[in-house]
Amino acid sequence: MKLTFKDLKQQKFVIEAEPSETISEIKAKISTEKGWEASQQKLIYSGKILQDANTVESYNIEEKGFIVCMVSK
Repeated sequence: MKLTFKDLKQQKFVIEAEPSETISEIKAKISTEKGWEASQQKLIYSGKILQDANTVESYNIEEKGFIVCMVSK
């Protein structure tokens, strides 16, 4: 499935992911693509901060929705 992300500058990017992947695996993919340290990322979907140990499907993330990606400095 395709996950759509928006950063704080309202720029969108898409990452390919499996529903069984954990949030920490998704953060690693973002880190590879964007160069943002995985430990510095906070992913938010539907007003909830996504926890690293949970899977994509556990949050019922839909392809038409988007995930906000905040990066601490």
